[in-house]
Amino acid sequence: MFSAYLELEELIVLADSMMRRDRRLCRTTIDALSLYLDEAEAQVRADKENGTNSYLFRGYNKCRRALLLARAGTDSSMETRTRLVLLKYGLDCPQVNYPIFVGNNTRPIYLDLAYPEFKICIEYEGSHHAGQWLNDARRRQMIEDAGWKYIQVTKLDIGDEAGEETLARRVAERIQEVTGKTVQLTMRQTTQQISDVRKLRRIPLYKRLKFEPLLPIIPMTQE
Repeated sequence: MFSAYLELEELIVLADSMMRRDRRLCRTTIDALSLYLDEAEAQVRADKENGTNSYLFRGYNKCRRALLLARAGTDSSMETRTRLVLLKYGLDCPQVNYPIFVGNNTRPIYLDLAYPEFKICIEYEGSHHAGQWLNDARRRQMIEDAGWKYIQVTKLDIGDEAGEETLARRVAERIQEVTGKTVQLTMRQTTQQISDVRKLRRIPLYKRLKFEPLLPIIPMTQE
């Protein structure tokens, strides 16, 4: 399995890529992946009860950690990497493809990454042709007109620690603008550290800031 050879972060990126929002690209679900791991563990227990030496596959524990940070419904690997960057500096995990209705549209716009509680969105911008750039500019205007703070991310923001820390600070500053409260980043953490289940259970930032959410947070889907 890939889990024996991939770093934890790459395994998370792989898991996300198998659960794309586009149904044509979606190959599995978090529930299905979790069930696979449960069955592997159950088989090892059953074998041992029957007196047979049996072991979990290489990378099993890494898979468990990866699933804690994997999210269904993503559109690109760079969105996944952006999400992980924010976690590495102590920010909450943003919502993936959060739906909003803007203007007179009857169909929702899906924000790449969002903190609906603060009405802040983070949009990854890849390389586009001129027509796509115009569409993106119009999309941004509609989102901002709906009262959202818009943070644009490009490949220049992801991949080196200085750029990633600057991105995290930009997000923290927008949260401070919305809440009027100081938001402290942590020292940069590893992917291993942010996959610690104890950290994932911490009180959400808006509660720690005693801030009333501007919009509801959608529970993470398992489908």
